[in-house]
Amino acid sequence: MPSASETVDHCPLFADLSAKDRAKIADDLRERRYAAGDTMTSEDQGGVAFFLIGEGEATVSVGSRGEVRRLGPGDYFGEMALITEQTRSAAIVADTDVQCWAMSQWHFKPLVLEHPQIAWALLEVLARRVRDTQVAEGDA
Repeated sequence: MPSASETVDHCPLFADLSAKDRAKIADDLRERRYAAGDTMTSEDQGGVAFFLIGEGEATVSVGSRGEVRRLGPGDYFGEMALITEQTRSAAIVADTDVQCWAMSQWHFKPLVLEHPQIAWALLEVLARRVRDTQVAEGDA
């Protein structure tokens, strides 16, 4: 199983940060494990953490749309609920055993505010998700 440091080092979201900054992020993470079939998050559940997957795969589902994407090592989730301070917008279920690293909301916001390159990367991902949703709804 990859360590928090290894997981942070392999996540594109943190690619532009110094080794020192990535080490600080790793120090703020706490390991979480889920067995295959476990619900990792549920729609309408309050969001209190940002998650970074170290090992395993999971499926993201949104309401009546069903599966919208799959997650694997280096992927992350939970940022939308922390940014909006609203409930989770998707359900995530572990397809395999999953090891992930969680960062509390108390660490996440200062991290993003201190590192504009992370904020920009998050904006790019969120914009892509909105566009994908619009395209999917237009095809329905």
